[in-house]
Amino acid sequence: METNVANGRKIGFFQTNGKPRHYADGAGIVIDRTKLGSEALQSLFEQRDGRSFQFTSDPDKQTPFHQLVGAQAGMLTTVVPVIPAMSVAGVVAALFDQSAPPDADAFAFMRDTADRLAVALANDERQRMLIRQAHFDGLTGLPNRELFRDRLNQELLRAPRENKSVALLYIDLDRFKHVNDSTGHTAGDKLLCVAAARILASVEASDTVARLGGDEFTVVLASARDTSAAARVAETILARLSQPFRFDGIEHFLTASIGIACAPGDGQSTEQLLKNADMAMYRAKSNGRGTYAFFEESMNKVATRRLQLESQLRRAIENDELQLYYQPQVHLATGRIVAAEALIRWQHPTLGLVPPGHFIPLAEDSGLILQIGDWVMHTALRQLAEWRAGDIPLSHVAVNVSTRQLRSAEFADRVLRALESCETPGQFIELEITESGLMENVEMTAQRLMRLRSRCVRIAIDDFGTGYSSLNYLRDLPFDALKIDRSFLKNIHSPEGAAITDAVIAMAHALGKQVVAEGVELPAQLNYLRAHRCDLAQGYHFARPVPAGEFATCYRNWHDGTRANVATSA
Repeated sequence: METNVANGRKIGFFQTNGKPRHYADGAGIVIDRTKLGSEALQSLFEQRDGRSFQFTSDPDKQTPFHQLVGAQAGMLTTVVPVIPAMSVAGVVAALFDQSAPPDADAFAFMRDTADRLAVALANDERQRMLIRQAHFDGLTGLPNRELFRDRLNQELLRAPRENKSVALLYIDLDRFKHVNDSTGHTAGDKLLCVAAARILASVEASDTVARLGGDEFTVVLASARDTSAAARVAETILARLSQPFRFDGIEHFLTASIGIACAPGDGQSTEQLLKNADMAMYRAKSNGRGTYAFFEESMNKVATRRLQLESQLRRAIENDELQLYYQPQVHLATGRIVAAEALIRWQHPTLGLVPPGHFIPLAEDSGLILQIGDWVMHTALRQLAEWRAGDIPLSHVAVNVSTRQLRSAEFADRVLRALESCETPGQFIELEITESGLMENVEMTAQRLMRLRSRCVRIAIDDFGTGYSSLNYLRDLPFDALKIDRSFLKNIHSPEGAAITDAVIAMAHALGKQVVAEGVELPAQLNYLRAHRCDLAQGYHFARPVPAGEFATCYRNWHDGTRANVATSA
């Protein structure tokens, strides 16, 4: 910027940072950008009313700033800083003859010009900040959901004209919540920033990497020639993300699941392509995580059925379509039924009896498992109270707890509320928690379980031996029983299967814990378990899971003496 002062002398605005740019008028006056050192900036900030610099023709004595604003020898350069937000953004500089130094009017004009420029710069910076906040993620600096959608839409509009395809990668970090729960959100934020940088380093400059929120990222490949090109990018991203993340001396290992949808085949609109990439990502998760999957039309049908089933499951809770079946647990030393495991079933009005494997994963993903879990505990406790008030004195009833329930901060409160509501002491319920679920956050899990143990609630580790090879965590977790997974019983006659089963029983007894074997189907399995002092067993050899009424009949028939004798002599 350049203008004339009232007496014809030149005045110009010079920015104090940025890349050099040169603007020259006919008289040879150059207006440019320059970088000033911290001392010069501080000096300008302290002398806001203006400062005069004597120009010197000696090159050794000229500073970069003098070289920029100096016009010719014998001239006096006067500058007034432009301060839009408590920092110097530039200066207004005027050149005066040494014989006619600036008067009060000249200084006033320069200060007014500097003030106007400061207001303009502040408004411009505010506008830039608002635009950035509206279009970029505050944590990673990547485009946010809104800007991502705009860029994807632009690529989809351009693709037909240029006869090219567009690939969309939908990335979800696997088990990222474990990092937040175990190390805090600060470490989680650091990990997200590093992950964003690794994804960004895996693509071309013309591609768009965005953060949709949480641990979800997207990549728009604007120049993907075919599906193999998208696959190569996905493999590069997975490889980079599989490298350890190191924070505060701790290594974190994560994987990612990536869904890929390509336009125009998988969709020609932003919404359709995003939805299909999202479905493909969930397919990658179901395939074992740490991989990628392409969208297929059949996935759309599966997703539609899934949504329908979720809606029906919500109504099932309201319409009392859920039922509990009970499978007896037999004390092998006496042959008596001493406990029962409660197993949920869904009596669908048109599909019939829906097994838990078909709807429990859906309940976990949708969050319905929390409501279902409460229903299971209340129903099982009320049934146990009814049995104990009659002629079925079971020691406890076991209920399964999902990983999603265990993650809930209200988990212990929910269990205790169920006990209080049913007026039942804690020792009458046993919570069966899978080994992998316990290991998501050992410290947090131990705290919650200790609170329940203080109220005498029983804890059993389900599917033991199928999750983690290390047994160190057993020292930190409060539990009463280990359940031997049925997969070990199937191989009990092999040296390996027998060795593992023997080791689990011996270890549990050494720790003062009970051992429960599930999936007992053959007399030979029962004889082996009894010979090795397994405490309790359940399985089809004794009885299938049955509704409460049939369980009561089964219990009474069992204890007439006939069935118990068969069980102990098998």
